[in-house]
Amino acid sequence: MSAYSLIQIITILFQVYKLMLFARIISSWFPINRSHQLYRLLYSSTEPVLAPFRDLFYKYGLMRSGFDFSPIAALFALNFIERFLIRLVIGM
Repeated sequence: MSAYSLIQIITILFQVYKLMLFARIISSWFPINRSHQLYRLLYSSTEPVLAPFRDLFYKYGLMRSGFDFSPIAALFALNFIERFLIRLVIGM
């Protein structure tokens, strides 16, 4: 497998996951059926990334404002990891 195709796969996977995070953020703004299978899939696939950031923010009292910053932090972390992986592939 060439480095270019590996970079494309990494980019696509991260884009799909970031879109899932964005869908989760948007879904929190609207009254939707949280027991729907599609929402449960979205929740179960994004919560492992969001939960550590949310716990960290709770620990340091950053959640007192009523605004959940965990999706923003998760997106920054995912962008960092994506760039790191791409640089690793380029350096191969």
